[in-house]
Amino acid sequence: MKNNPLVSILITNYNGEKFIKRCLNSCVNQTFKNNEIIFFDDASEDNSIYQVSKFKKIILIKNKKKKYNYGSFNQIYGLEKAFKISKGEVICLLDSDDFFKKNKINKIVNFFKKNKNKNFVNDNPIIYYNKNKKILSSSLKRKIESGSIWPRFNQTSCMSMRRRFFKQALKSTSFKKFNNIWIDFRIATFAYFVKKDFNILNNNLTYYFQRPGNISSKFNKLSKNWWLRRNEAHMYMKFYLKKENLKFKHGLDYMITKSLKFFYK
Repeated sequence: MKNNPLVSILITNYNGEKFIKRCLNSCVNQTFKNNEIIFFDDASEDNSIYQVSKFKKIILIKNKKKKYNYGSFNQIYGLEKAFKISKGEVICLLDSDDFFKKNKINKIVNFFKKNKNKNFVNDNPIIYYNKNKKILSSSLKRKIESGSIWPRFNQTSCMSMRRRFFKQALKSTSFKKFNNIWIDFRIATFAYFVKKDFNILNNNLTYYFQRPGNISSKFNKLSKNWWLRRNEAHMYMKFYLKKENLKFKHGLDYMITKSLKFFYK
């Protein structure tokens, strides 16, 4: 890696007008300055485009009409479009309602400089509910949770990787099946199972905004939707590991999830 590599920050947005200023300010005010910021707007119906236009040197991609009926697939599509025109050696992902600490990119670049054989890293988030309340998340563990078959991972905005790795991850995981399985789960399983290159930077560098009405709020733990999505995650893993010629394990978590699914039909 070069001493001062170009970093591409890829941002996806839909109707994030209220949060864009905060998001983009966190990018342009990074202590590490060799960045390009690529903002994909997915046919927003608010004033998102106007908010982006206030910033100089932001590369804006305006999608006039949503390509898919599911947000998960539209997010993947947006990242594919942004990545295609990016030039960075390091790729950092960011949702428009989240934002970075000022030193995040510097920490990420230093991680890759020090770890030349590592290609993917999760930093830890600060869960942000409103202007007056911030809650630090627990740090990630490297091991798979007891009873489950996938590793714990943080949100999309906490994921950074080398360019070649992201290109491979998109190629491997962007099939349009399992609409409740978003890009963060897909990349995490690709890193852990296929590349065996799942790494954690034990620093809280990303503000993850947990707001009413966002996707996460629809999947409260142990709710009906949570169990249904967990079942879909198992089906994704079964399909994906077979696709990659890897073994799928029917663990305790799988059996419990499958049995409970019948109560939620």
